Amino acid sequence: MGPRTVAGVLALVTLALYAPVLRHAFVVYDDPIYVTDNPHVRAGLTVDGTLWAFVSMEASNWHPLTWLSHMADFQLYGMNAGGHHATSVVIHTATSVLLFVLLRRMTDELWRSAFVAALFAWHPLHVESVAWIAERKDVLSGLLFALTLLAYARYTERPSLGRYACVAGLFALGLMAKAMLVTLPVVLLLLDRWPLPRRRQQLVLEKLPLFGLAAAVATVTYVAQSASGAVIGLAHIPLESRIANALVSLATYLRMAFWPSGLTVFHTYDPQPALSRVAAAGAVVTSLSIVAWLARRRCPPIFVGWIWFLCMLVPVIGLVQAGEQGMADRYTYLPLVGVFIMVAWSTSAKPEPPRIRVALALVPVLSLTGCLVLSRTQLRHWKDSVALFEHAVEVTPNNALALVNLGSALLARGDVHAAALRYVEAAEQRPDWFPARFNAGVALAALGRDGEAASQLEAALRLEPGSAEAHFQLGRVLEGRGELQGAKRRYFKTLQLAPGHPLARQRLQALCASDLRPRPKAEDGSVDECGLVELAR
Repeated sequence: MGPRTVAGVLALVTLALYAPVLRHAFVVYDDPIYVTDNPHVRAGLTVDGTLWAFVSMEASNWHPLTWLSHMADFQLYGMNAGGHHATSVVIHTATSVLLFVLLRRMTDELWRSAFVAALFAWHPLHVESVAWIAERKDVLSGLLFALTLLAYARYTERPSLGRYACVAGLFALGLMAKAMLVTLPVVLLLLDRWPLPRRRQQLVLEKLPLFGLAAAVATVTYVAQSASGAVIGLAHIPLESRIANALVSLATYLRMAFWPSGLTVFHTYDPQPALSRVAAAGAVVTSLSIVAWLARRRCPPIFVGWIWFLCMLVPVIGLVQAGEQGMADRYTYLPLVGVFIMVAWSTSAKPEPPRIRVALALVPVLSLTGCLVLSRTQLRHWKDSVALFEHAVEVTPNNALALVNLGSALLARGDVHAAALRYVEAAEQRPDWFPARFNAGVALAALGRDGEAASQLEAALRLEPGSAEAHFQLGRVLEGRGELQGAKRRYFKTLQLAPGHPLARQRLQALCASDLRPRPKAEDGSVDECGLVELAR
């Protein structure tokens, strides 16, 4: 079987594997930010939208190419989620084939290259990146990552300024898709060791412009995440907790690579993991690091693969904590290629007895078959928001974020009672989290349980006193209970915080119009809420 046939089979099986996502829906988690509720994306490809994409820090990131990709999809497919999914599947398939072409070109190893590419294409850990429309940045940056490596392999064959410019240009585009590619120059240095044995002293100097691009984008990303409040300071999560979480995450990613269970859209952060778990994770990471170092001359792929895995996870391992997740399946999308290389090139190339050769040949076949079966199963959890977050709640206990999103998905289906139960459960798990309290209050109010709703909304306002919508919702609850003076105060506070809130002004004016009591000025000349509304007319 020739390389073209292998590439064709790889592409066809990958497309067949992910075909079910064409019938999947948008999900309530991040898809609204990136597509369904984003007016810039919904306008399609426009001049104003393009300019916005390059200056926007929305979603706590700077990734203009990702925004343009979503705009192009909306231009083509509108609100047809299947079209958006199709684009991600095609990009992922193309990246898988390019990875095979790259490894085959650099190593001249057909089957090992095919094995690595197939693992990348079919591994269940990568389902999240492909099946989640909001994670377009993963597959898009992956495609540009593979193209950059291919351009670099071409450059090393005959170095020239034009070929180097191609490498730098593709790398810059990759950074504009997702900033996680900032460690790509380190991967290029690893490839210089194996499989491109370049022994020149200026190899680091040669990559300084690439490191400069990476540093610039890393700075912009940090500023964007800090400005949005996504970066969590050391006062909330101390350094020792971050190191412990990093070690546990590394060991968990490795376990999932070989035994992919417990996959979910959101892994909760454990600020105090058990000491025994941290020690075991540290022992695994340290042992593998020592093995890789000792093998650096005898078996360079093991060293290169291990450092590839570690260095590509550095931006998302939690030493700089952005967001509330402890780890994420999608973070392994490119780093796991290093582990796959370690596995593929760790077997001996020496002739073995026939029985052993047959046994060794069965291992990759069984591994890939298992990946296909597990990935197809994992895909079912991504068919819609309810399935996704029911699975997340089942897999990860005490997952308030999953409960809130499940509640929102159930509410969108019209099941207010089930949604309220999930919101209340989330509020019990995280009583200091505003979204849980607020959503619980609104859902309970919809069920007519005004007393419980008021309690939840009051708790939400203690957490975020500046929430105009929480004041408005509490005003509606109080009005329903006949506490009209309290309702008027809440509506007025809503208008102070959000002067353009039409429903708050409407309800306050209606209550004031029905209140025929005289409203004299106080001694200091002040008037009550109704008087202020009259003055504002």
